[in-house]
Amino acid sequence: MRRKIERILSVWLVVCMILILSSCRGKADQTTTAETNQCNVFQASYIELPTHENRSVRADCVIATEEHIVFLQGWYTDPNDALSYRQELVWTDKVGNVQATHPADGFYGRTTCLFALSDTVFVIGSDEFGYCKAREYGLPGVSGNAIEWNIQNQNVEDAVLVGDTWAFIYAGGRVELFRDGKSIYTRPGHVDDIFSQRLVVQDNKIIWLSTNYKGDTEWVILDPASLSEKIVPVKDNILSVSGAECNSAFGYFYEAYDVVEQYDPETSSVVDFMSVLDTDIPPSRYQFIDDQPYVLDGDHIVYLNNPGTDSSACDPVEVVLLTRLDKNPHEGKTILTLGGHGVSSYNLICRAVYQFNTTHSDTRIRLRDYAYEYPYDSRDSFHQTLATLISDLSSGKGDDIITEGAFFDFSYLGEIGALVDMMPYLEKDPDLSADRWLPSIFELMKSGDSLYRFFPGFMFYGYFGNSTLLTGHERVSAEEMTRLSESLPSETILFPGITSSDLIVASILYDLEYFIDENGEFRISEEQMQALIDYALECGLAELPTYDYSTTDKYVRGKQVLFYSLIANAQMYHGIEQLIPEKTVFVGSPTLSGTAYICVPSTSLAISDATEHPEECWEFIKTMMLPEVQQSIIETGYFPVGASAFESFMEQAMHPEIRTPSEDTGLDLLDKSAVPEDCVERLRGIIDSLNTTGEIDDILSQIITEECTLALAGQKTAAETAKVLSDRVNLYLQSRKR
Repeated sequence: MRRKIERILSVWLVVCMILILSSCRGKADQTTTAETNQCNVFQASYIELPTHENRSVRADCVIATEEHIVFLQGWYTDPNDALSYRQELVWTDKVGNVQATHPADGFYGRTTCLFALSDTVFVIGSDEFGYCKAREYGLPGVSGNAIEWNIQNQNVEDAVLVGDTWAFIYAGGRVELFRDGKSIYTRPGHVDDIFSQRLVVQDNKIIWLSTNYKGDTEWVILDPASLSEKIVPVKDNILSVSGAECNSAFGYFYEAYDVVEQYDPETSSVVDFMSVLDTDIPPSRYQFIDDQPYVLDGDHIVYLNNPGTDSSACDPVEVVLLTRLDKNPHEGKTILTLGGHGVSSYNLICRAVYQFNTTHSDTRIRLRDYAYEYPYDSRDSFHQTLATLISDLSSGKGDDIITEGAFFDFSYLGEIGALVDMMPYLEKDPDLSADRWLPSIFELMKSGDSLYRFFPGFMFYGYFGNSTLLTGHERVSAEEMTRLSESLPSETILFPGITSSDLIVASILYDLEYFIDENGEFRISEEQMQALIDYALECGLAELPTYDYSTTDKYVRGKQVLFYSLIANAQMYHGIEQLIPEKTVFVGSPTLSGTAYICVPSTSLAISDATEHPEECWEFIKTMMLPEVQQSIIETGYFPVGASAFESFMEQAMHPEIRTPSEDTGLDLLDKSAVPEDCVERLRGIIDSLNTTGEIDDILSQIITEECTLALAGQKTAAETAKVLSDRVNLYLQSRKR
């Protein structure tokens, strides 16, 4: 079971880690560029593009001329006809005021290729016969006749004009130059899906990223006047850390979590262009953002956030314009750091940081992503990294605020004095009190009477059962499940695929206090160990099979007693109840003392004891309970911890007509119809019963697995296993107290 929940919870985290490990670079100070001494802090504003009644308009791309910003946006006149896409150019000044709008006519289908020259824009696309053509537009409208080339059925990714020479790059990386309508140069591409399909003009030369026949990546710098090439091998140590490539006709830019950098292929140099940490970039109210930012020129960047909501909502595009400031407005502020693995990719954290930074004049939060600061690539290096991180926290080298439960056991860190107890701050806070939380969830945040960590949202997981098949076995303990399994017909199974060792690990770790004696030591008796071995052998498998797609069918047909699921909202729970006509029972995760009802926190936050500003840190933690932050939890489709927000979420489940399009998007792929009130009440009862959280101590899990594997194979007795396991677990627990 541990492996199952880790798979579910870690998919998003692993993707984020992969992206961030290839993109993060630490910076001591990015507020000015050393080479130019210009300020690298930008200011955000919004641009409102024209809308069209009853049309879902999306922004396709944006480019800058000398005096204007030009957007290409479009919409379908018939959502069922791919060829009904219509586009228009929207001209604004450099502060975002709309100056003109012109139809981009004469193209067959959708194009996203623009090129700017002086104060005109060329739109490049295909005609109805598949031939490439371009039309020139100025602020007054279309200028002259269309330009045509003998390029047919090629997917033109980008195009530029240098003097009298046009250059095109096609899908796959092939480049072709035309002069006076004739092809004068071609360079093949050697891969089907090269990672950059852009051309950039720099000092009247054309630059692009290519892959040669050996598979090596290289920059090609072409002089169109002489058609001479300069090849610059890509330096892995530069591109591998520079982040995700931005959209730009102005140069090559890469966005990491802390900085946007400009890369000069000709000199292989990198300079800081924008400090992400000191620029307040509004998080999108939509959960889906399409593109990397567009770097327009030396002073302007645009984010295009196309709505991920249903097209029938006709939600407008969010356009965020960033403009370079002359002076850093954050000089003299108290800087707090918030550290965590993948923290820069947590939408919720970014939203809360933005909210805090834009409402506090004396204090500012900066993120520090441990994917770069404390990287790991294996289980062994994870433990080494964790030890280093905890040592840094204990010695005062850590961040003011830390987040993310994969690294931290917050109760343990609180016990050793590495974290601030937030309970005194909560008790004297005039704006926030414990009754603002769901009671059962607030109890799970606490460690005894202390509050060392906070999380703003949650899910829960475990096994659900057919009440008819569970009759007579209402006390869902490991031993009771053993007896039930023994009584089942041969064609009926108890659990869907789960290994015997995982059953024992879950039974111990989710009920660890049950095995702690009056001296505070872990002790498991021979009888308890034997009961767990019997349970594991009867109900589990020797090894995990490939995923069995028939588990739902077996449960529905009554051939499987329990069904495993993660529940994030009322729609998911209602879907479980609808699988069978009989009453559904939440079984949780069986243990020797009963069962564990497991809460899965979203993102946990804690205040480091090393901070010199605990009051300011508490002010940030409070931000997570603001209505707009709790609302963002709802829009992602899982439970908020705030009692008021939770009630709103349940009302939306019962009355879907009151959901906004953004709230509706968080439930995509689920049945969005009304959830019956009695089903919601049963869900409330489950949430009230949650009694533990889903974080697993990986080292403890490893110890239990190693010892129990021998017992399950018959190589050790229950008595031998109980003694060795007790000794090893105690040694580990004692080592953590030193």
